[in-house]
Amino acid sequence: MAQADTSVVATIAVGQRPSGVAYDSGKGEVFVANGVSNTTSVISDSSNKVVATIPVGQAPNGVAYDSVKGEVFVANFASNTVSVISDSSNKVVATIAVGQRPSGVAYDSGKGEVFVANGVSNTTSVISDASNTVVAVIPVGIGPDGAAYDSRKGEVFVANFASNTVSVISDSSDKVVAATFVGRHPAGMTYDSGMGEVFVANFASNNVSVISDASNTVVAVVPEGAGPFGVTYDSAKGEVFATNFAGNIVNAISDASNTVVAVIPEGAGPFGVAYDSAKGEVFVTNNGSGSVTVLSTPVMSPQDLTPYLVVVIAVVVVGGFAVFGLRRRKKSEEPVGDKESSTRVPVPSTRFQPNWVSF
Repeated sequence: MAQADTSVVATIAVGQRPSGVAYDSGKGEVFVANGVSNTTSVISDSSNKVVATIPVGQAPNGVAYDSVKGEVFVANFASNTVSVISDSSNKVVATIAVGQRPSGVAYDSGKGEVFVANGVSNTTSVISDASNTVVAVIPVGIGPDGAAYDSRKGEVFVANFASNTVSVISDSSDKVVAATFVGRHPAGMTYDSGMGEVFVANFASNNVSVISDASNTVVAVVPEGAGPFGVTYDSAKGEVFATNFAGNIVNAISDASNTVVAVIPEGAGPFGVAYDSAKGEVFVTNNGSGSVTVLSTPVMSPQDLTPYLVVVIAVVVVGGFAVFGLRRRKKSEEPVGDKESSTRVPVPSTRFQPNWVSF
């Protein structure tokens, strides 16, 4: 019911082929990597307008915000570098060489480090934000793509696109401590601090895997649309928003039930997604249309829910009287003596079966 109020509040033109996106809580801004334009657009969340366009490396992809330094790290897929942007000047203050084809980026607030998934090198580079240098290189699975930081466990989760696995890295040892099988071609990831879970978008399986960080095992699989790619966690609603690149929709998933509670039409090729905690909004990059969609996700108050509760109570009461009356009628119509044996009709199972499509 609450999700019915989700609405598009703005559509913002950015550069060509926007992909990764990150929310800067210190400035109230959103940074968008434009893959073909080789730029990063800066959007003010107060005006929903582009306030700066910053040249970076070639084919910028993943983006992460460093809240301690007030900096944004952008992975340049074709340059094999990471651009470091100061959010006070909106200028690149450092360029760091990493592995081949860097994509996903995650900021580790506990260690003051940035983890970069290198898709061709099959490694994850660890960058110290104090020196802007690589301090460790960690072997992971094949084709690492997305990355997410688990603040509760001090671990970093890396999606291995070609291995169909997720590598779990301890940030204290910079070593892989677990590998979890998920769906086919896992890409975007997000950490749900409320549930202690990691949500993984499986691009070719058309579903989202939910991993418990307590056991490092998959505890749920959520059916999605076509080509889920980016995911973000809405801490106010306890929901995860997943982009469906081939379906041109965004799904809202309840982390309480692990079910889709809303389907939101999007632009062409929705790709990256980020949650703005100050405004309660979700920013979605539309890779095919060179734009960013802003979705409002207001939280309903108890007063807002009152009309719905009245309707539900009324339905339950009326339905209860109807059932009670029907039972009394059937009881009075039952014949005296032997009763015919009845055969129970089995209810078809609605349990989801993963769609293991070829890719």
